[in-house]
Amino acid sequence: MPVSKSPIQQSDPSVQLGTASEEFIEDMGLVYQGDGLPRIAGRIIGYLIIVDTPCSLQGLAEALQVSRASVSTNTRLLEQLGMIIRVAKAGERQQFYRLGADPYARVLRGAIDRLEKARNVVLTAKSDIPKTNKGAAKNIAQMARFYQVALDGLRDISDSYSAESKK
Repeated sequence: MPVSKSPIQQSDPSVQLGTASEEFIEDMGLVYQGDGLPRIAGRIIGYLIIVDTPCSLQGLAEALQVSRASVSTNTRLLEQLGMIIRVAKAGERQQFYRLGADPYARVLRGAIDRLEKARNVVLTAKSDIPKTNKGAAKNIAQMARFYQVALDGLRDISDSYSAESKK
């Protein structure tokens, strides 16, 4: 069943959002949701990519037609992931948010860090599992190999992306 897409409001009258932009914002929400993150987090990222200007919590809430509390929760999450940063505007008391510097490289770095932690858990288990438990030892060895291959691949992707970004 298709997901109903909500309209996006313009928090900044100088920013004109067309149908393609609105669909991109909504689709980013679905992408993030598919990755296990809140849908609103993806919509926030999508909106910030499109408007390319710092937005306040209130502006994001109005533009995306969601509660300010939801925006606040999800901007904190996105800050922790390194996707967005908090910025100040002269003469303004409220906080503004924009995309962080190279947020996509940060996503890769975060994925690498999480895989390294998981691999270390598996390697610890591998050394602690008695050799007599052949089934568990085989399964743990297979999992350790999976994490190593995944880490090698992500490191290669990260290196390639970094090299391309410097051009």
